[in-house]
Amino acid sequence: MLSYSDGSTELVTVRLGKPEPVPGDPDNEWRCDCQIDGRIGAETFRTIGVDSMQALLLTIQKILPELRLMARDKGAKLLWLENADAGLPDYYSLSPHEP
Repeated sequence: MLSYSDGSTELVTVRLGKPEPVPGDPDNEWRCDCQIDGRIGAETFRTIGVDSMQALLLTIQKILPELRLMARDKGAKLLWLENADAGLPDYYSLSPHEP
């Protein structure tokens, strides 16, 4: 959910697709789709992995940063059960590349 300073909220739905082989790929890679729906529109992205597990994990890793970007762009806070990380793992903050 996105929470705005005026007290209003916006429900956001995340739909995670089932990993599937990339059709016709000679490397036998896998893909996984994700759709994030909000009141104003939807964003869809796809990740590619060497197998179904990697495709799924890369998609899960991308969800929280995408939700945070959506919240930032709308001037809102991301909340799920009063939790700012939406119950998703924050892989980016574990990265040694963070300033």
